[in-house]
Amino acid sequence: MAAKRALLGPGGFRQSRIEARDTGGARQDGPAVRPAPGAGETVYAAFLGWRDFRDGVAVADVVVVRDDHGGRGPRPFSDLVDPGDGLPGRRVVDLHIPKTLVFSPLVPGLPDVETLLAALARVAEEGQ
Repeated sequence: MAAKRALLGPGGFRQSRIEARDTGGARQDGPAVRPAPGAGETVYAAFLGWRDFRDGVAVADVVVVRDDHGGRGPRPFSDLVDPGDGLPGRRVVDLHIPKTLVFSPLVPGLPDVETLLAALARVAEEGQ
């Protein structure tokens, strides 16, 4: 798979920063990042861009990024730009999640974060 070869490379894993926005009061993003291969060398990833914690609620964006060159180059995962702020990574959903559920893998009636992010990455592939 082209995406796997490009991401692993001959020397092993390559670390790439994919968050282009300030994380504000949250001071970090959510831990889940889900990649999804696209056509050719296109690779998508989706993650929770945490922005703040207010009154026990995590304020977050679901962000989808894309790299059209298999993760290689000087600015990996910057090919999908948000029209709202012109930064890499398309903000697709604005969420307010109770802090007690942020790390909870099982919420009755709701998919876990990893499943949600993987689905969004696949939707981004279909829409591009």
